[in-house]
Amino acid sequence: MIEEFSFGNFWSFKDIQTLNMTAAKIKSKNTELDHINVFPINNDLSLLKAKAIYGANASGKSNVIKALVTFIRIIKDSVKEEKALGLIDSFQLSTETEDKPTFFQLIFRIGKTRYRYGFEANDKSIKSEWLFSTPNKREQPLFIREGKLIVEINQTHFEEGVMYQKLFENSKDPIFTETSMFLTHLSATGFGKLSKQIVKTISSISIISGLGHRGMYGIAGDSLSDSVKKKFILNFLKKADIAINDLDLKKVWVIYPGSQSYQLNSKVFVTPLKTQ
Repeated sequence: MIEEFSFGNFWSFKDIQTLNMTAAKIKSKNTELDHINVFPINNDLSLLKAKAIYGANASGKSNVIKALVTFIRIIKDSVKEEKALGLIDSFQLSTETEDKPTFFQLIFRIGKTRYRYGFEANDKSIKSEWLFSTPNKREQPLFIREGKLIVEINQTHFEEGVMYQKLFENSKDPIFTETSMFLTHLSATGFGKLSKQIVKTISSISIISGLGHRGMYGIAGDSLSDSVKKKFILNFLKKADIAINDLDLKKVWVIYPGSQSYQLNSKVFVTPLKTQ
């Protein structure tokens, strides 16, 4: 359950931006909307299931999603792929940020515990990294990293981090490289249960970006083959007033050079039949 995602000094965004999924303490005119799109976490907090971002063309809407994709991929790949940080592209139109790292932070929940995990990095190295937890009302640091050093670690509530440090306390080699995360190193050990759970949770976030997403072709085809789902889709499009009255499915044949042709059943192309 995502509460907030924040990022800064990334692509077209100089300052830190936050995508907040917390529901405002107001009631909609349409009470059904509150029931469908809002779910309570506790007496003080409710989260949104969906949120829309509006803006003009080239105003950076897609870069919000790009930032989240980059954040997830770096966490997934930082241990096995040293070039994972190459995904970072900082804001280029200001001398104030040209030597500063990019900022990423995700606030999310696993069960009843709230976590805040983030890092600062450029395309060459991790500059800082942190993990906080809020099991009750008070937030506590689990670890804080600066460069290659763990400058603070919770001796009581983050035993796996303490154990990891002890294993390497007499080692001349660094615990982790400047291009990899402490969190993902911990998750790769047999005793890093919380770290593994956090990495798994973040890595499980699925991003569907753009009309060319492969998985959406099959979903679109299955939905439009179902009369009930197709009716719902058409009603939605009509309310959006984008001049589409009906949709049709077309199966296509794909022919690769030097091979036999085959029918691409998993991808279904949707075309408007009637426009106003």
